[in-house]
Amino acid sequence: MTISGQHAIPTREPATDPQKVFHYTDLQRTKPTRENDPYEYQAGFGNRHQSEVIPGALPHGQNNPQDRGFGLYTEGITYSAFAAPPPYMYRARPSAAHQGYINMESKSHIENCFLTLNPAVETLPEQAEWSPFPLPPDNERIDFTDGLHTLGGSGDPNLRQGIAAYVYMINASMENKAYCNTDGDWLITPQLGILDIQTELASGCTWPHRRDLGSAWELPDLGPLGGHGLANPRDFLHPIAHIDEDLHTAFTIVVKNNGKQVAIKQDHSPFDVVAWHGNCIPYKYDLTKFVAQNTATVDHTDPSINTVLTAKSVDPHVPLADYLWFGPPLGCCQ
Repeated sequence: MTISGQHAIPTREPATDPQKVFHYTDLQRTKPTRENDPYEYQAGFGNRHQSEVIPGALPHGQNNPQDRGFGLYTEGITYSAFAAPPPYMYRARPSAAHQGYINMESKSHIENCFLTLNPAVETLPEQAEWSPFPLPPDNERIDFTDGLHTLGGSGDPNLRQGIAAYVYMINASMENKAYCNTDGDWLITPQLGILDIQTELASGCTWPHRRDLGSAWELPDLGPLGGHGLANPRDFLHPIAHIDEDLHTAFTIVVKNNGKQVAIKQDHSPFDVVAWHGNCIPYKYDLTKFVAQNTATVDHTDPSINTVLTAKSVDPHVPLADYLWFGPPLGCCQ
């Protein structure tokens, strides 16, 4: 006699805490963003996007018409060669309408020049690692302008070549304050908690608060991997246009220029861009969507197989920086 036992197929329950998932698919979501993300986005890496708050505010067939309409001012971002088509913004007030620069006190420690002529830095001949950094105490209010500290780097922004690595420990939002980094492009990685970014071109990204972001990084060549893998272009999200509800609010603009922080005072919000188009725009990427690669034969692959983004240098074989993601190991299923 043969007895056949039957076993019920266990039901897979989707994860409910988006902070504790290995991969995006663990949430069993059809929405391209997490459940707790309130914003809308445009998808794609390296594309030219466009967005407007008021229908008709974005000109078509023209970049800088004589009569913009809605009383808006046209501004272009000159982030590249003068002859290259810049991104355009159409805003309620020109960014030059401020009350001048002033010196400011800051608890941050910022170094941008990593050349031998800078006595404040020295060469580290060995590899380095560090323990977790202490968070600010509850009785001390630290926002991004006070919580930025230099780890290391190379080069100098005046040479248009180099990189600076910082760590930030913050426990407060930047109220009536914005941040502008003229030394380079930000690549910001959150580790603990949820960060809410607002930029001039964006309704918000769920990762620090009120800052200008750039996009000098690019996706690595996939080579033998083929048409998809690692970080897929469609998973990079760009926010849609958004303006502050109250534009007549005094603001402080903190500018990081040549490794020093100075401030601008103005009587209106800088988040007043009604429409924009271009490709020098902020984006975000959910690291749990990274498609990790590995070997199933006799050897281990090089760690470069975990590259999310890369920044090229003058030497095509030596990148300026590689941004790698090492997620937790995927468990085996029986």
